[in-house]
Amino acid sequence: MSAGKTACPPVKQQPRRMAFEKQRSADEQIQQNLDTGLAAPSHSSWASPIVMVRKKDQTYRLCVDYRILNERTIKDAYPLPRIQDTLDTLSMAKWFSTLDLASGYWQVELTPRARQAAAFCSRKGLFEWNVMPFGLCNAPATFQRLMDRVLAGLQWEICLVYLDDIIVLGKDAKEMIQRLAQVFERLRQANLKLKPAKCCLFRRQVIYLGHVVSEEGIGTDPQKVEKIREWPQPTSVNEIRQFVGLASYYRRFVRDFATVAKPLHDLLRKNARFQWTPESNQAFEKLKELLTTTPVLGYPMDHGDLILDTDASNFGIGAVLSQLQHGKERVLAYGSRGLTLTERNYCTTRRELLAVVEFSAHFRQYLLGRPFVVRTDHSSLQWLINMKEPEGQLARWLEKLGEYDFKVVHRPGRQHENADVLSRRPCRSNCACSLNEPSSSSPQVCHQAVQCDFDIGPGNDGTGNANPEFCPVGVVQPVMTASTASFLGWTAEELRSTQATDSDIAPIKRWIEEGGERPPWGDVLPYGPATKAYWSQWNRLYLKDGTLVRRFYLMEGPEFYPQVILPKVFRKDVMHQMHDGPVGGHFGVERTLSRLQSRYYWYQMREDVTLWCRTCASCAAKARPTKTPQAPMGTVRVGAPMERIAVDLMGPMNETERFNRYILVVQDYFTKWVEAYPLPNDQAVTVAEVIVTEWVCRYGAPSTLHSDQGSNFESCVFQAMCELLGIEKTRTTPFRPQSDGQVERFNATLQKILATTSERCHWDWDLMVPMAVMAYRATKHSSTGFTPNMMLFGRELTEPADLVVGLPFSETSAPTPPQYVAEMRERLGLAHQIAREQLGRSVERAKKQYDKNVARTHYKVGDAVWYLIKGTKRVQNKIRKFLPAYEGPYFILGHLDDMVYRIQKGPKTKVKVVHHDKLKPYHSRQPLENSWVFKSLEAWQPQEVPTPSLGANFSDLDLGLTHLFAEEPVNDSGMEQVPVLDVPMTKQEDRNVQCGEGSTVQPSQPLTVNGQLGGRPQRVKRPPKWFGDWTD
Repeated sequence: MSAGKTACPPVKQQPRRMAFEKQRSADEQIQQNLDTGLAAPSHSSWASPIVMVRKKDQTYRLCVDYRILNERTIKDAYPLPRIQDTLDTLSMAKWFSTLDLASGYWQVELTPRARQAAAFCSRKGLFEWNVMPFGLCNAPATFQRLMDRVLAGLQWEICLVYLDDIIVLGKDAKEMIQRLAQVFERLRQANLKLKPAKCCLFRRQVIYLGHVVSEEGIGTDPQKVEKIREWPQPTSVNEIRQFVGLASYYRRFVRDFATVAKPLHDLLRKNARFQWTPESNQAFEKLKELLTTTPVLGYPMDHGDLILDTDASNFGIGAVLSQLQHGKERVLAYGSRGLTLTERNYCTTRRELLAVVEFSAHFRQYLLGRPFVVRTDHSSLQWLINMKEPEGQLARWLEKLGEYDFKVVHRPGRQHENADVLSRRPCRSNCACSLNEPSSSSPQVCHQAVQCDFDIGPGNDGTGNANPEFCPVGVVQPVMTASTASFLGWTAEELRSTQATDSDIAPIKRWIEEGGERPPWGDVLPYGPATKAYWSQWNRLYLKDGTLVRRFYLMEGPEFYPQVILPKVFRKDVMHQMHDGPVGGHFGVERTLSRLQSRYYWYQMREDVTLWCRTCASCAAKARPTKTPQAPMGTVRVGAPMERIAVDLMGPMNETERFNRYILVVQDYFTKWVEAYPLPNDQAVTVAEVIVTEWVCRYGAPSTLHSDQGSNFESCVFQAMCELLGIEKTRTTPFRPQSDGQVERFNATLQKILATTSERCHWDWDLMVPMAVMAYRATKHSSTGFTPNMMLFGRELTEPADLVVGLPFSETSAPTPPQYVAEMRERLGLAHQIAREQLGRSVERAKKQYDKNVARTHYKVGDAVWYLIKGTKRVQNKIRKFLPAYEGPYFILGHLDDMVYRIQKGPKTKVKVVHHDKLKPYHSRQPLENSWVFKSLEAWQPQEVPTPSLGANFSDLDLGLTHLFAEEPVNDSGMEQVPVLDVPMTKQEDRNVQCGEGSTVQPSQPLTVNGQLGGRPQRVKRPPKWFGDWTD
């Protein structure tokens, strides 16, 4: 072995102290190596210390710490064979023989230079190796190069070699004898000696590189598996790392290894605190069980179709590579890995495609250059792979897959062995996988179909195609006629005529009516970006009763429902109806957009909806301020409808004409179905009666009822009701409404809806409650991915806006009662199954978001802001919870420091000094006039203020400062609001005098007046009346 060292100066280390027993063993082994010629005394300038390592038989092995030497060594890049490639080469063998060299490293001599560098020291002196020792970083590469040269021409055909482990292959005993003779001759010529005790000849099954190798396939080494079975529970991060490292060696034998081992990998993250949880223990035991019951994997063969089964879950992706061999499907390898934080935000289709891309590359050496089948339970991949105009990340992925020869085959989930039931949720990025949009418009919501086993009629696209695996989600609903008055203020006939005059839509509609063929790009070039975007989606556009509509494809299969291409003049109407209207509910961007997408479509729809919601003055004024969490969030898991419900009371409020003063809110944890009952009082008898007659009689008795510690919920009457119905009663902790966070969050939503719906809600609020609850139940819940209507009834309820476009699949014939029951059971079962996993992810996502702080916004002079007035104003005959939380717009005049700002509503209004936490940005639908702010700053320049002498009296001080301002600012309480002025003292200089809120007058301190802040003078507070007692 040649050293190949750098020109670094030699490093000399001192011998390390050892226990007497170790030292005696070291002396004996060094002397033995000297006697056998393996080592010799040295005069080298290098010196590395020895270490004694205890072996299993409690004796010690002599080792050398070469870490510093290895750092200064130029690394040998000679490659070692990949273990997987070595094992795959054994496919045609039936007989095996394994050979092991006797102390293989010690059969390699060192060059004089390498001997000098590898010198080691002990208390006996300095020594050097004559043969190659263990521990040198270039030793494996050197030995592998030697073995490759010795067995050149035989390796990969007759035998395989990995360092000092040799395996000879043969189809029968005769061939094995011939091949062994060739290998022995090569070893004899190189003067390499074998260790007979470790050689196994003429075996049908051998252990090679930690695997059991036979004609049938490859299995795990029973000895190593036994170590895993007996592995004790880890007590430190290092022990976890050791276990995961050993288990990862056999990860190709374990399906979904990354997903199973995720809790253990989480403990190995940087800065992660070691805490052994039940999830960690479950993953630990599960891995031990899987590794001790691993299958025998087959060898890849030159003939036989290859099959790649892929799967994606919320935390990882996995795949199974198999091959048809002799009429049977044999598993060749399993693969899996975890998802990054970014990849976890992908929608289901994108994650499924990621699995195909990732594991096509992972098994590239098997798949490249030969046809194979990609088998998935996600049917959308069939058309996604063949998308004609992909963009962005999707285009890059499809380009990577372009070098493979494969076809996608859909297999239902119940037959897909590797597929878990995956929850479908919206993709938070520009997701072409759900929309197939080539335009730059914003991301849309991915919709999904519900599987069933009944045939449906032809689709409404005129093609006559039908997919028996899917049935319509909506109910049969008549489509609006031309004479029907629209709930939105315009009819279907007006919609058709307006489309024909809209500058963006009219050309597309005209071209479709004329011939149906997409015109060339040159004809579209003069038109705007919206027309170009519609033109690029030509295959998804068609006419329905003279109205231009767009196919909105469902995530599962080719089914779709129509979206009306909405002209510009109607967009504000529908956004107002879906957001500001009586059944709008003033929901956020995602919920409002989801409701609109089920009926309409236009270019840059998300941008318009986002702007509309952000500029809603009612939403901004009545949005409640958020608070920084002080403790991590606790979670509750449920898995069935009406299993756990939460109840709460809102009020007291203004008494209505129907004598109602309270609202009883009842919500199901699983389906998110909610009911709100106006009540005349909050007595326990009234509450219990409503729960029994209105909820239990309609939906059944829940298993658990959760409430706060209100006296009405803790009374004997309420407790008796729960005992009688067999309901387990739980309650929140004192002063912790977050313990009942779900119903508390709905209370805030209901308050917002009632407060933004009508000014009369202060007196007739009980009339608006049913409409507000209806709006909430018709919007998709982020936790489940479905609306409460769908979760409870298996279908969506009809809304007024549906009178315009009708519901999807309106031509479908009504099923018979038995069919309807079966369809409903199938539909609800799948929806609930998806919702359960979606709820699990939502809980984790909400907890992570709740425990995270949000960066603070910085305001500049002239910025428009909202000012928090919650709790500062009292209005007679008004319900406090219905009052706006913010007032505005105010404008920033400047800041006193990083947290305190000066704001003013108008040029003639009072100036307020407020904290940053009471402000939030103001977004307006119209430009705001704020030029007066800068004019006022220019006119209000600071004037020079004379500094009074140390003995100045109060009148001198007052005359020297008050001329700066014509009027002192007054706050809401009527008290003067001015900054603090530090004033000198001449009496009792050892005392401090409080001079106004938060200020301290220091003795013998020269008077300084800060009259300039951000280009404006600072107001000065007059000294108190007792100031004269402290001055001369």
